This record gives sequence, C-alpha cells and structure tokens, in this order.
Amino acid sequence: MLSLFYKLVLGGFLFTILGVNVAYTDAPPFSHNVTVSGTVRDTIVTFLGYSSPNAFLTIQEDGAVVGTTSANSSGGFNKSLYARVPGTHAYGIFAEDSQARVTPTYGFILNLAPQTETVISNLLLPTTIDVNAGVNINILGETSPNSTVTIFVHSGSFTEMEEVGSGGDWDHLIATYMDPGFHNAYARVTKSGGLQSIDSNMVNFDVTCKIADLNCDGRVDLIDFSIMMYYWGTSNPTADINHDGIVDLIDFSIMMYYWEG
Repeated sequence: MLSLFYKLVLGGFLFTILGVNVAYTDAPPFSHNVTVSGTVRDTIVTFLGYSSPNAFLTIQEDGAVVGTTSANSSGGFNKSLYARVPGTHAYGIFAEDSQARVTPTYGFILNLAPQTETVISNLLLPTTIDVNAGVNINILGETSPNSTVTIFVHSGSFTEMEEVGSGGDWDHLIATYMDPGFHNAYARVTKSGGLQSIDSNMVNFDVTCKIADLNCDGRVDLIDFSIMMYYWGTSNPTADINHDGIVDLIDFSIMMYYWEG
C-alpha cells in the first residue's frame, strides 16, 4: 500500500493535498482448457497381387471376413486393411470369377508389428476351373491374363498346357487319350518372373465315347482299327467292344458297323 500527497502554493499560502491510497495486488487466477493432439501410426496389412479380370476378392483374418475388393480389368488388386491388432494372424484370400466360380483360399500366417504396414505382394491367386465332359473333354476357367495354365489329369498321370490371353479366360480340349470312366483334374498358373499359384480346385468327370471309338477322338476310323489289331485276341477292355472277355471278330464287326473312315 502506498500513500501519495502533493504540495501546492496558491496566493502565498501553502496547501497540502493528501492523495488516495493506491493498492497493488496480484492478478486474479484463471483457467483454460488445452487440447493436445497428435497422430499415432496405424497397424496396416496390404495385399497386392493378380487374379482374373474384375474378380471379386474376399479377405479373411482368423476365419472371419475382414475385407473385400475387386480386381481391375487386368486382374491386378491392391487392398489395405487398417487398425489391425498387432500379433500373429491367419489370413486367407480367395476370388470369384465372372461365372461365379470360386478359387481355393490362398492362406498364410502373418506376424503384424505394431504401428507398421505389412505388405504382401506378388500374390498369384489360383485359377478357377470347370469341365465340360462327354465325347470331348474341355477343361476351362479364368485366371490372370497372359499367364500359362498347366492342367494335371490326376487319374491319367499326364499334363497339358494352355496359354491364357489378355481376357483371362481359357478353354483347353484334352488331346491325350483317356480310358472311358471316372477321371479328375486340377490346374496351376504361372506368370513371367517365376510367379506360381497354388493348385486349383479338383474337378471330376466321366469320359464317354462313341461305340467303337477306341481313342475317344470323336471318329471311328483307322486309328481305332489299329488299336483293335494291337489288342487282338486279348481281354483289353478298351478294344473289347462287346465286353465278352476277348477282342475278336465280333468286336471287328461292331467297329465296321460304326465305321466313319
């Protein structure tokens, strides 16, 4: 506290003017809310790869669906999953093509580090597969464009190959002779650079042929006659057309009846 006074001389008289007391005190306290913000890096897993053009892809994490996406017109896909829980997880990804055929699930284990993006690239999903069977056997499907499909006829223990064009669809006529009856097959895809898919689903089919068409090529001709002559006098089930236990004149007569030349 400070007292002030002033002296003033007027007309020869001295006057004393007392001042007012002036008090100095601290400023009153005040409060203010402050918000501090920042960015913590997310835990992300990203999938990059190849499938059939415009395929619909489903991604699973520990058995649950956690994301979907579509491949582009060239079959490429890029999908990121955000806010993942760090640690070890089982992931799976599969595709559905334009004909609603579904690939097997491509599965793998990932260990996600916290606040880190884990990128899985060069995923080549397996081809879809189907079969049209009868006198002729056509195996077909959809996969990554400009790739190669290797067809494994498991029951016949042989392979055949088909080059896939820019559209991603493929259709292969089996040229190798197969005995009539039950067969199965699967396929595998490879791309330039050494990329290779897992195996496709297995397809099952029955081979049926025209009567006396011993090589199942759609015609009864000299090739069938040669097969019959090779097995003449034996019990070979392919050449024994009437299934009486021996390849003989009766089988030859049946072949001549159905002969197409």
